[in-house]
Amino acid sequence: MSHANAFLTPKGRAKLQESIVDHGWSIRRAAERSRVSPTTAKKWADRYRTGGQAAMADRSGWGFLFRGGTVRTSEPPTERSG
Repeated sequence: MSHANAFLTPKGRAKLQESIVDHGWSIRRAAERSRVSPTTAKKWADRYRTGGQAAMADRSGWGFLFRGGTVRTSEPPTERSG
């Protein structure tokens, strides 16, 4: 589910990628129309090219919590006795 302030809901992403992939708009022009950065517009167009319409769905942000295979927490590391 998209949050209330998201410019690109799955429907908006579909319009964005259609502008770029199907209608040949430049990434910059499509980004300005959708009020996102060109980097974001390219990301969504690339996702559509590789994954089709299914790639337009929301993704979990869970992956951003992982670095090097461990979960980051706000707790300080515990000391080991031994």
